[in-house]
Amino acid sequence: MNSLYLFFLAIFLLMLPERGHTQYYYRIECDISIKNKAEGGEGALIMGRAYYDKSRNQMVYDIRFPEKEVWVIKDTLLYIHIDNELTQTQRIDQYNQSTVFHKILEGQLNNYGLQGSIFSIKSIQRDDDMVITTWVPRTEAEQLGTLLTSTVDDALYGVVFKNQEEQIIGRQLFRDYTVVSGLKFPKEIIQVFYRDTLEEYQVFSFSNITINNPGNEHMYAFPVTGR
Repeated sequence: MNSLYLFFLAIFLLMLPERGHTQYYYRIECDISIKNKAEGGEGALIMGRAYYDKSRNQMVYDIRFPEKEVWVIKDTLLYIHIDNELTQTQRIDQYNQSTVFHKILEGQLNNYGLQGSIFSIKSIQRDDDMVITTWVPRTEAEQLGTLLTSTVDDALYGVVFKNQEEQIIGRQLFRDYTVVSGLKFPKEIIQVFYRDTLEEYQVFSFSNITINNPGNEHMYAFPVTGR
């Protein structure tokens, strides 16, 4: 009786979906630099290291340049720390789940996290090796504009943002992919926003990327009130 039970148990385990054996990705850390420049204005540079823990829904930026600060983003609040003291709190829109870090961990960067969102697919077309998908807002989000995503070899290449009048208000380009622990990660993102007649550029660079690092817990769990 016991032998028969073990035999059927073994068969059942062999028939389980392979998804049950895939790795669970829950945190990312990397060095990051952000270059900002508005057309006709001076540029700015921020450098540091980012720590994102999906299970905590907490993003931490350990800024090293131009000033040493720690930014903690939790829910809809940004906490700024200097010398381990909380110096400023700001209310922001939902941020963490819209970041490239969250989309990569969820395996949704190739569709920009739009699958199953308030957007739905209107059309898909192919241009040589590029696939271009047009996304339109559902009824409950009709105040938003259309989005276009392009992929090459199932990796996100670009995103175009439009307003309700179908005018382009921004673009993002994803470049120089690397593979870390089985995940595709762009080492550079170029972002352009059009404000009135001006263009504002941001270039995000990522390096020394680590997935599921069990160390550095003090940064992933950085308290919002400082230490």
